[in-house]
Amino acid sequence: MHKKMKLAFIAALVLLAIAFCAYIVLPDDYVYKEKISNHVYDTISLIIVITVFIAYKVTAPESRDRKRWLFLLIGMIGWFLGDVTWTIMIYMGIDPLPSPADIFYIIGYVAVLVAVIIKYLNIKNRADRRDYTNSIFVTACILAVISYFVLHPIAASDYDLLNKVILIFYPVIDTIILLFAVIVISASDFDTKSMPWLGIGIGITLWVIADTMTAYFEWSEVESVFNSMTDVIFVAGLLAIGIGAVYRKIIADEHLVTNPPARQPKPEVAAA
Repeated sequence: MHKKMKLAFIAALVLLAIAFCAYIVLPDDYVYKEKISNHVYDTISLIIVITVFIAYKVTAPESRDRKRWLFLLIGMIGWFLGDVTWTIMIYMGIDPLPSPADIFYIIGYVAVLVAVIIKYLNIKNRADRRDYTNSIFVTACILAVISYFVLHPIAASDYDLLNKVILIFYPVIDTIILLFAVIVISASDFDTKSMPWLGIGIGITLWVIADTMTAYFEWSEVESVFNSMTDVIFVAGLLAIGIGAVYRKIIADEHLVTNPPARQPKPEVAAA
């Protein structure tokens, strides 16, 4: 494994451990727990935004990959702004559903969906029946669980229409994103260029799990350690996406080493 990737994995594990301590280890009756945990989350989210931005910047402007990283960056920024908005609401002592943070989250999810679809369109000629079968099977299994435990109970609840739409939106768009992400991962040769999207695919899968759990807990109003565990899973998903972005940066660096840009000839000085 590349030295920089080892450091990235170590850093990700450290950040995940910090998030675990903030959400799980800190006692629930600790007065500053919610604020500390949200600041930890916001900080990690900002780190991922910066990491994805670097991956976007090192991607050649003429490359088709550039647009995918741009939309992924927009998605990460949307999620980060949603996280910060939520933290501000905590300081204000309000907890609305839906909230202003949902505006940024929705923008983030739509941008991530566009990024994954663009990636799918790039590799669809390599996808065969097995890849589509894998995607349909995984998505159908997850959709069945979501429908039974989340979508149907929420749809049948007494929530107003807007609350129902918001609660249902996240698991549904996650599932759509996963539908394309599984095709991308299944059709990939796991060569150097496709490895960054493996991390992104894992991150998206973790977000599907966490969003499904969040929607269920919001509907059922169950309070347990699993509520806090969803935030840890969200952090793990972000870190997996960050790992993919770091790998993209390493690929760009190695490409520059093996293919250095040609030197421009010095302009000739006209004779006096």
